[in-house]
Amino acid sequence: MSNSTNREAKPPFNIDATADLIIQASDGVDFRVHKFILSKASPVFGDILSLPHPPHEYAAAEDYVDGLPVVKLTEHSKTIDLFLRCCYPIFVPPFTRFDLAAVLPLYNAGKKYEADVVIQHSIAELRRFCVDKDLCVQAYAIACHIELYAEAHTAAITSLSFETPSNIFQSRYKELDLISATTFFYLVDFHHRCREQIRRQLLSPQYWVNRPQ
Repeated sequence: MSNSTNREAKPPFNIDATADLIIQASDGVDFRVHKFILSKASPVFGDILSLPHPPHEYAAAEDYVDGLPVVKLTEHSKTIDLFLRCCYPIFVPPFTRFDLAAVLPLYNAGKKYEADVVIQHSIAELRRFCVDKDLCVQAYAIACHIELYAEAHTAAITSLSFETPSNIFQSRYKELDLISATTFFYLVDFHHRCREQIRRQLLSPQYWVNRPQ
């Protein structure tokens, strides 16, 4: 029987007669999935699912839902939903416009379960935020945290759209807690160096002599 304390996931992971496993999120949302697909997408899931599940008649009530074995995960349902949508080879509603807060949990889940398709998708999403002038500072912090320095550099360049470097000091983004003061200083110093380079260029007579007409 279904556990009345749990909630069903969003389609297509809520009702599926062919599902042979339930993934349960940390917030009690049940996802009906297929062992084969998870095993192909994630070697870690392959190892987990190779272990025998307790026989139904001897298992605790929470170990089965509607006759399907349950695997409990520590990730929130929002992360698991995105994780599964990356793994499944089916058409699902587009989710490429999810917010920045979803990127790091999704990336971490991809690394934890060694799911390359999830890792690559989360990086692709991060790159989109790195060129967003309203989110580039947060994206810079996330990129540095997970050591994606090319992406961090892109975000730093985008942040040059800030009127003054002091705007960065006034930032109160929770993502900045992910990085050290030194890493944050690199961003501010990058602003100062770029502006100084532009100032020198504009003050150079050679610039005005060679300036396109």
